Amino acid sequence: MGVSERRLRERQRRRTDILRAAADVFSERGLEGASMDAIATRAELGKATLYYYFPNKQALFDAVLASGIKRFFL
Repeated sequence: MGVSERRLRERQRRRTDILRAAADVFSERGLEGASMDAIATRAELGKATLYYYFPNKQALFDAVLASGIKRFFL
């Protein structure tokens, strides 16, 4: 197992952690009430890291929805 494979797994795990944290915040506060700050805090990440994975709140919300739809149908 190489370094690049480990980094890929870490990126995927971090993205999954972000989606889980975002789903929690969106369900508690709704789209308008949620903030990238609150999501970063819940995911225990810096805000810059969150923006590395998702350019804005709408893109993150869309990814949470897509993830939920994928889980529902698979």
